[in-house]
Order: sequence, then C-alpha cells, then structure tokens
Amino acid sequence: MDAVVSDFLNGAAEELVRRNQHHDILLIEGQGSIVNPMFSSVTLGLLHGCMPDALILCYQPDRTMFRHTDISIPALDRLAQLYEDIASINHPCSVIGVGMNSSSLDDAQALEERNRVQTLLGIPVVDVIRDGSA
Repeated sequence: MDAVVSDFLNGAAEELVRRNQHHDILLIEGQGSIVNPMFSSVTLGLLHGCMPDALILCYQPDRTMFRHTDISIPALDRLAQLYEDIASINHPCSVIGVGMNSSSLDDAQALEERNRVQTLLGIPVVDVIRDGSA
C-alpha cells in the first residue's frame, strides 16, 4: 500500500480482497495506527477497502508515545472501541484478539500485562514474543 497514491488506497485494498475472496480466510496485515498522525490514512484506507469481519489489535506495552512525535498512544480499550466503530461503518466488525509484543518485559511483567489486558478487553491476548503467533 505504500506505493499506492492515497486517492486509490481504498480501492486497491478492495481489489486485493475481491481477487482473493475464494479463500475461507484472508489475513490482511495492518500498517500504522488509526490514531498515528503519520500513518492513519493508510490504516483508514485498509479498513474501508477491506471491510474486515474481525481485527487483531497489536501493541507493545511499554510504548506510550508514537515514534518521532510527542503524541501519546491512547489506552487499549479506547483504541479497540475506535477501531470497531470505524471498521463497522459499512460492515459489522469486532476486535477479537490482541497481539502483544512483550520484548521489553521480563517473564513476570509479561504475564501480568497479558492478564491485565485480557481482563480489560475480555478477549484473548497472545504474547507473540514468548508464545509465537499460532
């Protein structure tokens, strides 16, 4: 998507989905964040163009600011709700899981954070650093 002119991003994403709609599952990797001022347009284009049924929210627990900015990253529950609201404008969509990058945490901290987020959001949390993505 980085090479697509922004006016055509949504349509390019839709075309890729349509071209592969014969599959049972399409996993589309997101780029950036819907609230990152440098990359939100790509994320929005992907959401509108792909019209996902479900989302996996990915995050790094110790990252509190967007890189190269002085802008704070919102709380996960707020982000999950925002993604669901935006993605559901044209097609129902839910955040169904969380991918956690715990590379900066020790084992005890990672487990505590995983449990905290699972309780907060009520959905599965996978620590992709310690447990892999399967």
